[in-house]
Amino acid sequence: MKNKKYLIPLSILLTMSIAGCGTIHKTSNDTQDNHHETISQDSNEDSIKDVPLLGISLNYEKVSIEQGKSVSLIVSYSPSDASNKEVTWSSSDESIATVSYGKVKGVSIGSAVISATSLDGNYVASCIVTIIEAEEGTIYEHCIRAIEKSLNFGENGLPKIGSGDWNDGFSTVGNKGKGESVWLGFFLYNCIDLFEKVLKKYDKDFDTTKYENFNEKLKDNLNKKTWDGSYYLRAFFDNGDPLGSSENTECKIDLISQSFSIISGVAPKNRLEKAITSVEEQLVDDKLKIIKLLTPPFSKTLNNPGYIMNYPEGIRENGGQYTHAVAWYLMALIKAGYYDRAYRYYQMINPINRTKTKERVDKYKVEPYVIAADIYSSTEFPGRGGWTWYTGSAGWFYRVGVQDILGIKQRGDKLKIDPKIPIAWDGYKATYNYK
Repeated sequence: MKNKKYLIPLSILLTMSIAGCGTIHKTSNDTQDNHHETISQDSNEDSIKDVPLLGISLNYEKVSIEQGKSVSLIVSYSPSDASNKEVTWSSSDESIATVSYGKVKGVSIGSAVISATSLDGNYVASCIVTIIEAEEGTIYEHCIRAIEKSLNFGENGLPKIGSGDWNDGFSTVGNKGKGESVWLGFFLYNCIDLFEKVLKKYDKDFDTTKYENFNEKLKDNLNKKTWDGSYYLRAFFDNGDPLGSSENTECKIDLISQSFSIISGVAPKNRLEKAITSVEEQLVDDKLKIIKLLTPPFSKTLNNPGYIMNYPEGIRENGGQYTHAVAWYLMALIKAGYYDRAYRYYQMINPINRTKTKERVDKYKVEPYVIAADIYSSTEFPGRGGWTWYTGSAGWFYRVGVQDILGIKQRGDKLKIDPKIPIAWDGYKATYNYK
């Protein structure tokens, strides 16, 4: 209703103005004895854009869980900025599996279909949840099973990413069963390499040939198929398109692929140096004093990577600093011999150093005595701290400080001291209580 004329008392007019009822235009009307004024109101309804929902999907199409355990189903919306993002959840058989706000709990052995339905009923996404009998085993047996289950590869000879790897926000990169994770390739290589050493020490009868051959092939695939010229890719979508490539308009580079290419020992020396240079040039932000997880953030890419796009640009995993990943980068720098740089970044992230002045406090806005899970890079909130008291990065930063920089490591009943301290230090003193 545009430019419609009303006679409204001035008191009501003031109430409307405070409540924000659109733009009010008034014209005096001297013929009114009761001091009413003639006004016109321009509705702002036309300026509100309703983005229609075109579809929904879940992070799993099929999943198995043990009886009594739970799994979380996450909805991805198309488009990611759809106005209505509410769904209702249902189970085809609540005697087998129940669901509440996407969290599915296994009740009894069998299968049930868990569905998410848009409020208008036009779109439904479903997942077949199979409840299996719980088993018991040793930690050693669990490790063997975990590795064996991970030996599931795609077209490039890399581990499949499924509905996300470490970054669970990549929930639709490989949810159709074909997408691959480059980072997971480095991580798996590292896990198998370390586990081989355990096997040779504690189970000498175990034939490690299979794992050795596997790692040799995996290393070859990582270096032949995931090198982008100056750094390593992050993943491949179900359709085969790369993620974390210079060819992308969003997420041209991702931090953790570079870090684990070094930590795992897969990257040769010349590529190691190029990967570090790329991180320094594209992900380290000296002005905001952060190291971004990826850049540029996701916004409009046609290859929807998942619910990471639901975060605003520069917030949390979507282009902000994710501190957990920074700890891994510091470990990579130390392994590559960049001790001073690693220590400088360690102090840069240290919350005490982010709150030394009132100006810094006003920008950071969270506690100065705990590690923040994330720090924003967005133009609206540059340098603001995110979640605190709820982050595994606190433990990782403690580990980097004690084990990687100071070099104090306990292995069984032995204590190893192998410092990687800055060149400006003469040394340090530490008190260790042996139990």
